[in-house]
Amino acid sequence: GELLLEDLAPLDIEDFLLTLRASKLSPTSIRYHYNVLSEALTRAVRWRLIAVNPALAVDPPKKAHFEAKVLNDAELNTLLQAAQGTFLYLPIVLAATCGMRRGEACGLRWEDVDLDHSTIYVRHTLDWIGGKLDLHPVKTARSERSVKLAQITVEALKKEKVRQAADKLKNGELYEDRNYCWAWDDGRPYDPDYLYKKFRLLLKEAKLPAVRFHDLRHSHATSLLASGVPVKIISERLGHTSVAFTQDIYSHVLPNMQQQAADMVDRLFSANKKGS
Repeated sequence: GELLLEDLAPLDIEDFLLTLRASKLSPTSIRYHYNVLSEALTRAVRWRLIAVNPALAVDPPKKAHFEAKVLNDAELNTLLQAAQGTFLYLPIVLAATCGMRRGEACGLRWEDVDLDHSTIYVRHTLDWIGGKLDLHPVKTARSERSVKLAQITVEALKKEKVRQAADKLKNGELYEDRNYCWAWDDGRPYDPDYLYKKFRLLLKEAKLPAVRFHDLRHSHATSLLASGVPVKIISERLGHTSVAFTQDIYSHVLPNMQQQAADMVDRLFSANKKGS
């Protein structure tokens, strides 16, 4: 803030990145800071406010390799049992069985649910932007997707629909019918940050690892991969930008799948050899 744009030099940007490193930010977060700054300076060049982008002379840190933290199948079952009968059950089921993000789970509306065909359509996310909690389109075109539902998810949604019908009768005109699948007794949607805090408390009570709510999405994908579901299907289910992106995130699971494929080939040729 103290430098004029025209006086900003590569060394100033280097100092900025060093300050971020000293604050113990991850290399990935620092790279995001760098990318935002570099994009702004590229725009300044385009607008002829400066002649060159000084960020181009600076080497940003490499993005750290991400390995998802997950709950295994037994831990997921423990979590679902602990959440059963609580207001947290529906969003946890949506994340653990559909791979939904917390904003997507909070922003799901009944108009995007087709219980007759066991399908939900992920079109919106409920997020805080500009100090206001509001519904927004999902972040990319690929993030907008349809997801087939397991029976456990269908049943959870049906129970919530029945509960909401009772809430509407009880509250009458005080009920804010905004059509959210997961809502307070008066119809208002739940805050995704509130969901996260209550979720962490539930994990502690159930003596489960302190994972993020987002890690239920990773747990869902990892479980499907381990069960042999094709990566392309999982990528579509999660709304990833590409199959390659899905493979990169879950690369730690893929070697086991490769071994399973090799074992399957061995069994196939072994059977053919015996039959010849």
